[in-house]
Amino acid sequence: INWGAFQDRLYNLKVDAIQAGWVTHKPKFGPVSLLENAALRGSLLYSFEQAEPKEYHYRELREALIGYIDLQRDGGWPQVPLEKTLNPGDIHDAVPLLRKRLRITGEYGSCSNEEENRYGECLKEAIIRFQKRHGLSADGVIGKETIAALNVPIGERIEQIRLNLDRIKWLHQRNSDRHIVINIPAFTLFFEEDRALLQQMKVITGTRKNPTPVFSNTVQTIVLNPNWNVPKSIIQKEMIPKLLRNPNAMAKEKIEIYTGWEKDAKKISAGSVNWANYRYSKTVPYRFAQTPGYHNALGKVKFLFPNEFSVYMHDTPAKNLFERDARAFSHGCIRLEKPIELLKTFSDFNDNIDFEKAQTILKGKKKSYMNIANKVPVDIIYLTAYVDYDGELQFRNDIYGYDAMQLQSYKRW
Repeated sequence: INWGAFQDRLYNLKVDAIQAGWVTHKPKFGPVSLLENAALRGSLLYSFEQAEPKEYHYRELREALIGYIDLQRDGGWPQVPLEKTLNPGDIHDAVPLLRKRLRITGEYGSCSNEEENRYGECLKEAIIRFQKRHGLSADGVIGKETIAALNVPIGERIEQIRLNLDRIKWLHQRNSDRHIVINIPAFTLFFEEDRALLQQMKVITGTRKNPTPVFSNTVQTIVLNPNWNVPKSIIQKEMIPKLLRNPNAMAKEKIEIYTGWEKDAKKISAGSVNWANYRYSKTVPYRFAQTPGYHNALGKVKFLFPNEFSVYMHDTPAKNLFERDARAFSHGCIRLEKPIELLKTFSDFNDNIDFEKAQTILKGKKKSYMNIANKVPVDIIYLTAYVDYDGELQFRNDIYGYDAMQLQSYKRW
């Protein structure tokens, strides 16, 4: 990846008011230093073993690449000529080709008793496995998205795997007992302990207009019953237009407005300010704060890891959005499907976090801070091809268009 060219492209997104970020961590070895190390030690093999990333299932993904290259040499897989939705039980001439396609990539089992052109039970199970591996709705219905995923040429999948292998080399290589990994295109949080999966949950990430940045930090503090201090960008883009239409709009959302950020700042009436003056101003001298409670945009819990992007993990009152397969709905922060379960996990290895006491606090509305003694590194990553904890190769859609941007200036050695 030509990281300089990619960072320029991210910067250019500001023209469309998109603030995107991707923080890289330079690999321990480059091509030249690797060869120098090999010459000093007298072993190229040892140098490669030292340089290979030990996390993010890099080795497993490299093995998957080798497997796909072998498949390509054998002719790859056929294109499936389907133009309309296919439901279980339907009869279609493309069904035998579907079975062949799924046998090649290993989803189809050893069934041999299905009718030639009928979409039977074995094929349905294979399609569901395929849909799960591609982050699609796993209902067995072969619709537009499933057809598109089936017909991605093997050459493109190989290119996608290579790209993500290169990304892993530039991620933060941790050496920690515990590790939180949030993969943006997979909309999933993985909590590792000793490299094994301890906990997994769905997350909601930023929209394409408000992308969640790729970066690393450490979870240091948990806040119970947080209030939400609304960022200036949201005040100007969303809150002020509402106030211009209806001065009581913030009261309906239980958002209070203060004269500033000082402790003694006074609460004011929204109707006392001419908000048109601040719609496009460089500064907004007022603080908008949503009171704690179940109505709060941050829900009942947030997990802080101080960073330049002001991004954190938090609860959400919009639980219904977790039922979606693609979950890019936030302003950039990570909304958690199971925040209370994550709080419980932190309490299991932090004696200073009393989970029962926390549950009592959560029943009220008083804000409370809990410092984490055994802090946990968190890495927010962007992998559209990866191997999961069951050893399954997974593909995801390029929701922010980063694959396309990076492949535009991909280095050809």
